[in-house]
Amino acid sequence: IYAAKDMTAKEIARRMDCSPSTIKKQLDTARFKLGMQRTIRGLCLEAMRRGIIAPLMVALLIGGGNVQQIQPVRRPDAPRVQTAVRIQRIQDGLLAA
Repeated sequence: IYAAKDMTAKEIARRMDCSPSTIKKQLDTARFKLGMQRTIRGLCLEAMRRGIIAPLMVALLIGGGNVQQIQPVRRPDAPRVQTAVRIQRIQDGLLAA
């Protein structure tokens, strides 16, 4: 259903809590089983035609019935620290004293 909503494999993987490669493999398997569809859109249309996906569910999802925004994960702002180091030579006469 997420593929029918034109979501990428990465977005679908975030929603389903799995890896994007798993989603790609599942979509490839579905393409093979549904007649080697070239695009995700064609795959979804074929699944609707066969009754695997209900057209009403797709219409509700695309129409905004279930809209969720995923907020990107951001690193906390770390304080920036600048350290200055100064190297100075000491003469041998001063070192012995």
